[in-house]
Amino acid sequence: MKEYSINQSPFYKCHNKKKLAKILGVSISELRNIGKKIYYREFINKKGRIVYEPNSYIKKIQSKINDLIGRIEKPYWLQGGIKKRSNITNSMLHKKSYYFLILDIKKFFENCQRYYVYLFFKNKMKMSSDCSNILADICTYNGKLVTGSPSSVLISFFSYEDMFINIFSLLDTNQVLSVYVDDITISSTLPIVDPHHLKHEINSVLKKYGHSLNLEKSKYYGKLEFKKITGVVVSPKNELKVPNDHRKKIVDGINKIDNIGERSKLSGRLSYSSQIEPNIFPTIKAINKKIHDD
Repeated sequence: MKEYSINQSPFYKCHNKKKLAKILGVSISELRNIGKKIYYREFINKKGRIVYEPNSYIKKIQSKINDLIGRIEKPYWLQGGIKKRSNITNSMLHKKSYYFLILDIKKFFENCQRYYVYLFFKNKMKMSSDCSNILADICTYNGKLVTGSPSSVLISFFSYEDMFINIFSLLDTNQVLSVYVDDITISSTLPIVDPHHLKHEINSVLKKYGHSLNLEKSKYYGKLEFKKITGVVVSPKNELKVPNDHRKKIVDGINKIDNIGERSKLSGRLSYSSQIEPNIFPTIKAINKKIHDD
C-alpha cells in the first residue's frame, strides 16, 4: 500500500461534520448521535488481560479510521499495526546486532489518554475541535485507548509520535530502534555505553507523556546471549530462531494430529515457524502435509 504525507489524508483540515461523515461512510445524523451507539464488551483473554471489544457498528468505523490512518507515512522503526510489518519483521531489524536493550512500556494502552488522541486530530491533522472530539470519542473508551479496538495500535503511535521521536533522538547513530506497540528494542553491533543510564533517560521521556517503563521486564543482553524480542529469538550467531516454548507446542501437536482441531493448530504453528526458520521441522512438515493431502 502506497503511503502519503499527513497533509494528503482525507482527515487533514476537515472542518465540518458533513465532510467527516462522508469520510467515515455514515450519515450526518448517525455522526451526530455516534455517542449513543458506542458499546463495548469487556472480557479477559487467554493471557489474562482485560479486553474491551467494540460493538460491530463502532468497530467498522474504527476499522475505516485505521485504514485511512495506516496510509500516512510512518518511520521504518515502527513495526506494530502496519501491513507487511509484524513481530517477525521487527526482529529482522536487529538481526545483525549483538547487544540489546529490550524495554517494555507499562500498561501502555491504559495510559494512552483521550486528550492526546484529540490533540493528534486537532494539531497534527489540523481538524476542527468538534470533528477532533468526535474522532477521539470513537477511538477511545472511558478516556483511554483499549486493546479490542482495531484502530488503537496506530492511533497510539500518532497520538504519542513526539514521545517516540524524542526516544529515537537519544540513540547513537550505530544503534537500531524498533517499536512494536509497547515493546521498545534498541540494539547495536557495539556494546551500548551505560545501558542503565539510557534506560532511565527513556523512562524520563515516557513520564513526560504519562507513561513509564516496566523496569522488571526491561533487560540488557550481551553478545553471547540469546535475545527474545517480540516472540522471536536472535542467536549470538545473528540467526533468527523459533522460541523453545513454540517448538514444544509443535512437537506436542504431532502426538495429537488425529484431532482435527489440533491438526489445524499444528499447521498454523508450522506456517508461522517457517517464516522465522524456513527449514525447521522437515519431518513434521512432511507428516502434516501427507495427512492434509489424504
